[in-house]
Amino acid sequence: MFVPAKSFRMLGVVVTLIVLAGCVPNACAGFGPLTESCRQNVKDAEAGHAQAQYTLGFLYSIGTQDVAKDYVVSANWFLKAAEQGHAKAQNSLGTMYTLGIGVAQNDAEAARWYLKAAEQGHIKSQIVMGKLYKRGKGVQQSWRKAFFWWQKAAENNDAFAQNNIGTQYEAGLGVSKDYVEALSWYQRAADQAYGIGLRNFKRLVGNL
Repeated sequence: MFVPAKSFRMLGVVVTLIVLAGCVPNACAGFGPLTESCRQNVKDAEAGHAQAQYTLGFLYSIGTQDVAKDYVVSANWFLKAAEQGHAKAQNSLGTMYTLGIGVAQNDAEAARWYLKAAEQGHIKSQIVMGKLYKRGKGVQQSWRKAFFWWQKAAENNDAFAQNNIGTQYEAGLGVSKDYVEALSWYQRAADQAYGIGLRNFKRLVGNL
């Protein structure tokens, strides 16, 4: 059973945490037939299994009828998984540092964990890295690096990133101005029913 977490607004993007529920240390006895799998997940987490640690981190980040929400414990489990290279845990830890949830707010530390996830191909983290470099938040401002990370996400067919790449080509931000490339990326975003991409495509075509 999947349980949707509370949505947080982060850097202009709504981040929804979704977690596979069913395994909590002090609530296993209440799960009936799921008790054994619950206990196994906790055992795996305590034994150092990154996926199990990540799952517990999410459970504690949202709280359930069986588990009290505890952001500090959540952050600790995310950290254990993130240190083992778990990309989703690294992204989640970046979110917590961005928002100051369970840890002291720290933009530089958030960027460090987002970067680790982005380097593993985590698309949401790649998008966030583009935003951070655009704004100079936790990193030195760089349109070139913003382009680099948005292009990574755009090549993985993310419409938001495709539109941003088009904007950079149109304005010559971090890359040489190129209206043909801008139109190409706007169209790719529009083809995915991304409204802003479609509007930008029509606007640029009308101005040429």
